[in-house]
Amino acid sequence: MYDNSATLGFDPSRITVAGESVGGNLAAIVAQQAIKRGTFSLAYQILLCPLTDWAGDYEKHRRQSLNKLEIFSYLFRPSILLGKS
Repeated sequence: MYDNSATLGFDPSRITVAGESVGGNLAAIVAQQAIKRGTFSLAYQILLCPLTDWAGDYEKHRRQSLNKLEIFSYLFRPSILLGKS
């Protein structure tokens, strides 16, 4: 999205990540990786009840996180965002 911000018509300096529960964990990881890799900066990070304790046996949460990541990856493919099939 950052690389195509001009095409998509939004300001890249206002990119925000947000998530609730396992989605909050995913949003935190996206923010950490963006900083670590230096790919883009975030204007805001909103974490609602993020799952931050992975010490226990949270198989259900792990599956939910993977499912959300798959959905996110599908919905935010460049072809979808640009209206192409």
